[in-house]
Amino acid sequence: MAAAEEENTISPDSARRRAAALGDDRVLVRPRYLAGDTDETGMADTVLVSEFHWPMWVNAQGEQFASSPSHQIRVGLLPAPYTDWPWQMASHEDCFAPQEPDWTAFFSWETPQEILAAFHRAVAETLDNDYHRRSSWFEPRPLDHAFAPLVEASWTHHAERFHTTCTSPDGFAVAALHFDEDSPPNPAFGWTFSVGAGTLHWEAILGMGTPPHLVRALFAAVVDPAPVRRHRHELPEGLGSALQIDRAPSPETSPGPPVAPHPRITEPPSRSHEGRRR
Repeated sequence: MAAAEEENTISPDSARRRAAALGDDRVLVRPRYLAGDTDETGMADTVLVSEFHWPMWVNAQGEQFASSPSHQIRVGLLPAPYTDWPWQMASHEDCFAPQEPDWTAFFSWETPQEILAAFHRAVAETLDNDYHRRSSWFEPRPLDHAFAPLVEASWTHHAERFHTTCTSPDGFAVAALHFDEDSPPNPAFGWTFSVGAGTLHWEAILGMGTPPHLVRALFAAVVDPAPVRRHRHELPEGLGSALQIDRAPSPETSPGPPVAPHPRITEPPSRSHEGRRR
């Protein structure tokens, strides 16, 4: 047991050597929606696999998948250059029925891993807390409930009949709720979150039927004031003073968290949808 713990822990010496190799360019940045992604994100790094122990598998094309224990939720990571939407999620109330998903979520390249992790965590915790009844997916909630974290963070809220937006104070990010004006009296809707500034461009699309409390969890992560760690060479360019950058603590005082054990890799279920391509 002790040997396993030693194997999965970054020692202070190893952390110092890694920092020296990279020129010790680690920084803390905020706001996190402008931080961009890191170079080290894969399915095995997601909270779904590392914390909630969802089984994952990789197909012959290098596409990575994970499934909830109930098989209600399937998430995929599709490699470039096959798609602009590498992170995809689909929910099926009946995982064996040949039907369209109840809801879908797509995240583009450059989506900050901390924001993606918050959405994944909200999905997994909902399943864990309501595994038998599943009522949390379908409980009616006001749609504006999802915008609350942005409004509380002083984002500009603008509502029209078929379109509602929240815009960040720097003007680089917009969250939107879209209604289909051709489908009254209960118009279909979808959510988008888009960031465009300098060399950074990323977007999330949460389809019709995505539970508002999951959208709220996404938006809460967007405005989380805690800084995130990046290497300076990973940072997007052209953001000026909008991206606040501070030097990260040295490895001598912050050796880093334990490394998660390698996840269990399984064969894909025989009846499954291996991701939806846009």
